[in-house]
Amino acid sequence: MVGVVSEKGKSFEGLINYLFEGRLKDRGSANKRPEIVSHAENVRIPFGIEDKVGRNRLISDLINQAKLHRNYGDYSTKYVGEHILSFTEKDVKKLGKDQIKELCEQYVKDAGLDKTQYVAISHADTEHYHIHVIFNRCQNDNTLYPDWKEKAKTAERAIALALKYDLGLTDKQEHMADSKGVLEIRANHGDIIDLAKNPVLNSIRNIKHLEKICEAQYIPFSLKRDKLNVGNKTFKKRDLEAVFFRNRQMSKEERDNKKASEYSSQKRKIKQKPAYTLKKEKIKRKSEEQQKQEKSNINLSILDEPLQSIPQPLEENLEFNYKKAYSKSDKEEKMYYKRRKRR
Repeated sequence: MVGVVSEKGKSFEGLINYLFEGRLKDRGSANKRPEIVSHAENVRIPFGIEDKVGRNRLISDLINQAKLHRNYGDYSTKYVGEHILSFTEKDVKKLGKDQIKELCEQYVKDAGLDKTQYVAISHADTEHYHIHVIFNRCQNDNTLYPDWKEKAKTAERAIALALKYDLGLTDKQEHMADSKGVLEIRANHGDIIDLAKNPVLNSIRNIKHLEKICEAQYIPFSLKRDKLNVGNKTFKKRDLEAVFFRNRQMSKEERDNKKASEYSSQKRKIKQKPAYTLKKEKIKRKSEEQQKQEKSNINLSILDEPLQSIPQPLEENLEFNYKKAYSKSDKEEKMYYKRRKRR
């Protein structure tokens, strides 16, 4: 099995008509034998090969979503995407129609095409049975589909699916099968998640770690090329490597979460005020409360008494000493006379 990315296109109509009828030169004589393998829920599918009205509906659905993108109408932006999955005769015989559909849907999930409109159409007119996965590069949230390292990632997804369904690999794919990109994809597949739940394999990081644990628990352990015998069970070596990769990732996430929680707790401690400031604030609050109470306890009966009872200031205090008030200080006087002499 091989995964290929075709160039970005501009016309949904041209590509879909080609998939159902062939090229313009060969239309009428070409026998593509197209079949719809899988499709998105937000796309209307034609009832058959000759249903041109349904085909036009499909094209209009794809175009209407592309129009929602902010750069629609710009000549440089292309919204037509296509990935091709090619199988050998042995792969097709081994899988069958049901598993091919399952494989195609798994590829759609791995590639993130379930977040956009897509249609998977198979062709059997060449030596190799292949599936065209057409998708809208304008996703359901009106953002463009990420195309960073798209060709390399499609190749890695095809290898991961070949390992899952035990399909044949080329020499180039054999070298790529142990890469980090393939392990990341493989670690999120359902069969690897189920394997990771095994109590023996739950927390193991690599084969050496597994061998030591088997020795400590007196479990028979043997390695033969691509297979590992642990007790009465046999596992594929590459499946176990994907499990170990998943365990390492989980342990990293746990460590990161612990560090983040510790950092946040330290921040909270720093934000808390020291004890002496808290004491001062308490004292201020108490004094404010006491003042409020004193104001509330004032006798207002004083205001009802006659004015004669209120003590008045003495006449002696009313005399005002103008000389003291308006006389300059000794220093100012000295400075004043010095300036006059200079003049």
